[in-house]
Amino acid sequence: MVGLTGARSAADESLLEAIFRANPHGGKLQVLDARPKVNAVANTAAGAGYETPKQYPFITPPQFLGLPNIHTARDAYKKLRTLCQRPDDPKWAVNLEATGWLEWVRLLLQSSAYMTELIDKQSASILDGWDRTSQLVSLSMMLLNENYRTLRGFMALLDKEWINFGHKFGERTGHGHPNYAHDQRGPIFLQFIDACIQLLQQFPASFQFNSNLLIFLLDALYSCQFGNFLCDNEKEREEASVQQETTSIWTYVMLNQSEFTNVFYRPNPHVLVPNCSRARMIFWAEYYLRWSPARPQYLVEQQHYVPAGEAYQLFASEDCSASSQETTEPRRPATTAEDAAPLTSATSAQPPLHQNETP
Repeated sequence: MVGLTGARSAADESLLEAIFRANPHGGKLQVLDARPKVNAVANTAAGAGYETPKQYPFITPPQFLGLPNIHTARDAYKKLRTLCQRPDDPKWAVNLEATGWLEWVRLLLQSSAYMTELIDKQSASILDGWDRTSQLVSLSMMLLNENYRTLRGFMALLDKEWINFGHKFGERTGHGHPNYAHDQRGPIFLQFIDACIQLLQQFPASFQFNSNLLIFLLDALYSCQFGNFLCDNEKEREEASVQQETTSIWTYVMLNQSEFTNVFYRPNPHVLVPNCSRARMIFWAEYYLRWSPARPQYLVEQQHYVPAGEAYQLFASEDCSASSQETTEPRRPATTAEDAAPLTSATSAQPPLHQNETP
């Protein structure tokens, strides 16, 4: 039902009824509208609309998740990007919250957790739509199915729900478009990757891939080094001969698996239930601040730098004195079991298990 006149679509009603009958154990279809309700009502006045049980008796009343549209997400990202250029801002924490970026990521993760609960506990069939569909469905599948937490499974998930499904990478990033500042640009994929980082932080042993892979994917998205993220859909990629003219990003990933593999990974068959409180949302400094100065400016100003020649002489003299001291002083014999035991690398220690993680 769309518009103020309540126009109906017989084809749409038949499609939803077919989906409803395909899952006899799921009850009525759960309709999750990613928009804020006020946006949905405004769209109705503009000739669009949303499903209601009056015209679709086999669905529940729509639940509005309140996720931002691409314009709000783009504005939040612009504020975040500006803030990251001032890492010494004395009001950094306050200004980070004011960008709204982490709040949108939190809402995305919270909505995905809700979808996961409906499917896991109620065997529900869920309807959604458009840009936020790929975000919500991908995160829900990762929470539900351990296969999509593996390296190969995550690659298949991105192929299925983003590339083949038709996410408009070209329009959202502006690649190949004369007007890069068009209002249809939006950090949709970046938001999804940021939500993945939140999951990796909360369940460090449940994902076979690490943050290196996520950073590499974002770099590839904006560098156009590989063909996977070019164009808006499969038809455009076929017309542009992307598969024949470019290299697949998955080829590089599979040839460098060790770089993208989580050494702490342990298969976890359980459904993951993330903590979506504001206190658990982290700022991904590894990505957003990786090109920022290594030290705060006040430390740089107070740092006493030794000229290169003097530094070399200083280090050389220290090395010589240390080596001579080592040769003149005998080694202390081991007196305890701890002294005699070989040292163990700190990296070999396993991290503590988190909620729903099994040894």
